[in-house]
Amino acid sequence: MQKGNRIIWQFVWIFFIASGKLTAQSVSLPLIRVVHQINNLTTLHIPDQPITIQSHKSTKTSYRLLTPVSTRFELEATTENISGSLFAFGKEEKFNSNDTAGLQSDEQAWLLANINKPKKIVIHHFHADGLLYDTLESSKPFYFEIEEDPGKYFLPFDKKIVRAGLIWSDSTVQDSSKQLHQYIITKIIDQQIFVSVLSDWLIKSKLSQLGKSVLQQMKGIARSERVYNLSTGILQTESMKVKLSGSSTMEKEVLPITIELSSNTVVSLH
Repeated sequence: MQKGNRIIWQFVWIFFIASGKLTAQSVSLPLIRVVHQINNLTTLHIPDQPITIQSHKSTKTSYRLLTPVSTRFELEATTENISGSLFAFGKEEKFNSNDTAGLQSDEQAWLLANINKPKKIVIHHFHADGLLYDTLESSKPFYFEIEEDPGKYFLPFDKKIVRAGLIWSDSTVQDSSKQLHQYIITKIIDQQIFVSVLSDWLIKSKLSQLGKSVLQQMKGIARSERVYNLSTGILQTESMKVKLSGSSTMEKEVLPITIELSSNTVVSLH
């Protein structure tokens, strides 16, 4: 994925309104399985010839809880499958970790390096420290990537504290990128907790495209709707939409860029 894989996420501030501490209820789970799908529509605004890039990626990952859920806990993540497609510059490429025939050597190496390789993830204040996937010093098969944050799979409040209207905020920083998140529990129906999330994103990323280094600097808004199970405190589903605008710099050429992302996450217990 993106370079800088070893950079740790740091927490700038945490604020919440609740009659208790930011600590989730006790969770005893042998395994959870997550299916995450993301669609990307990127437009480079070149004069008289805008370039549009589209991609779709689906990832299946299992997580095993290693320590009790608290403000700091550990998970073991194993990615079972990565698949999708990329359409750019008039050419479509498909990839699937179950069938790597026809992939370029660097793409194949990236997929194989991240499939069925258990990795320990440390969660601080319900955000992951570092990124889930290993980075290889080569082009990646995706134009723009959002790392899934497994910290969000756990509701950060005991069910005795949970109520409609509960609000809290936090902020994360990675390298020179920053995200500010505001959360509110909008409603509780039976055993489902509905959480709305509004995030301000400031993204600065480096990636390799067509053998060239690309620097992207963008900002925008992300809106997410999450549903948690009240009994377990585990995420059931999330839908997110993001719109970013900024610039993409390649070999001193600066181009305006817009990126629209939509994603869906489904969590099941096993």
